[in-house]
Amino acid sequence: MAGIANSFKNSSDIHLWLIEHRNDAPNRFLSEPELARKQAIRREAKRHVFSLSRSALRQILATYLGLDPQEVPIAVMPNGKPFLSSEKSDIYFNLSHTGGLTLVGVASGRQIGVDVEKLDPRRPWQKIAKRFYSEQEIAFLEGGKMEDFFQLWTLKEAILKVRGEGLSRPLRDFSFSLDQPFPQKITDRGMSFLISPLHTGGNYSAAVAVEKSDDATFTVKKWPNFDPLA
Repeated sequence: MAGIANSFKNSSDIHLWLIEHRNDAPNRFLSEPELARKQAIRREAKRHVFSLSRSALRQILATYLGLDPQEVPIAVMPNGKPFLSSEKSDIYFNLSHTGGLTLVGVASGRQIGVDVEKLDPRRPWQKIAKRFYSEQEIAFLEGGKMEDFFQLWTLKEAILKVRGEGLSRPLRDFSFSLDQPFPQKITDRGMSFLISPLHTGGNYSAAVAVEKSDDATFTVKKWPNFDPLA
């Protein structure tokens, strides 16, 4: 990707990258810790997804940092969330992958969390909702659509990931209304966030959450085409 550069006009710009899981996609650039983690994954299909996703992530971040993909300084927090260890950069990122697709979110000067899920009618989504969702959300889903269940799930995952908490916190701690316009402003434990569903096309549901409830412009692009998704 030599010669390609990405930048932000201001801190309200949020870039979301979609990476399709193709067999011919670049599969390199991994660091030694990443190679070790890859080898520890038992299933070949999951190893491929990990390698493809991390390779694409390194290429994407390299276009913002002006580095070779191998030089991008990715480290991992104790909670498992990856981050850029360079003190010279104000770039924040997050990634999520599901069957056939990886989503990478990149922001400037603010934490970001993303989630993407493939719509799977085989999942007992009504039972899962009753176990993990708020009473308001359960009532909304009664007689509702599977797509709404997955949209709520990605919103919850995104807000937990922007906080770096993962599923260590109950999903029902956050309750969303799909009847209200997005982006929505969320205040939690003294911090403010902006959260929104994403249009990815295809059989997927996705969401993004960013630190600070200021305005944000979300742009979804396909890697490596760089074209905004209509």
